[in-house]
Amino acid sequence: MAYTVQDFQIVGGSNWLGTDKWDIQAKAHEGSIPTDAGAPRPTAPNHPLTLMLQSLLEERFQLKVHREIREQPVYELTIAKSGSKMRRSTHQDELTVPEPPQGQRPRQGSIRLNVIRGDLEANGVPIAQLGLVLSDSRILGRAVIDRTGLNGLYDFSLKWMPDVPSGLLPPGVQLPPPDLSAPSLVTALEEQLGLKLESSKGPVEVLVIDSVQRPSEN
Repeated sequence: MAYTVQDFQIVGGSNWLGTDKWDIQAKAHEGSIPTDAGAPRPTAPNHPLTLMLQSLLEERFQLKVHREIREQPVYELTIAKSGSKMRRSTHQDELTVPEPPQGQRPRQGSIRLNVIRGDLEANGVPIAQLGLVLSDSRILGRAVIDRTGLNGLYDFSLKWMPDVPSGLLPPGVQLPPPDLSAPSLVTALEEQLGLKLESSKGPVEVLVIDSVQRPSEN
């Protein structure tokens, strides 16, 4: 979260990083986090919250990292033989807006995702944004590169049979009973959106952990 990368983009580090669990309590100064609709999203690399989280990790865990490009397995998102079924948005102006309330259709420029149910709905977003969502460690866990050639903003929804590793679920959360009628993600992409995933290799930005230490208690 602090460095806006997925699990598969993190390289190196000690074995305890994958086993030790920590309680971290931190509070931002009042007014230091922008809340207006025009502000960057909390996942943006330059967002004040991500920068604060980086400082916290660097101070408490003595974390030192650097970024580099490495060749890794990727998926290329292409148009299926049946042709694209993507629906261009009526409004072609991308807006950065907060996540809409539960039950409401996403506003222009936003995506609502429920990994547990295998449910995604987007309104007015570029295809590259779909690739970023599919790259999530709870979905594909591999970088997805847009090779569709589709420009502009699109409205779309996608429903599939989720396959979330139990280790990536929040504590106390269990997967619902499987809907045997739901298609796999690959099938859903082709049938519902007219898109296809193809395995390949390509350059991926990774976050290399140079050093890290267990923190002492306050």
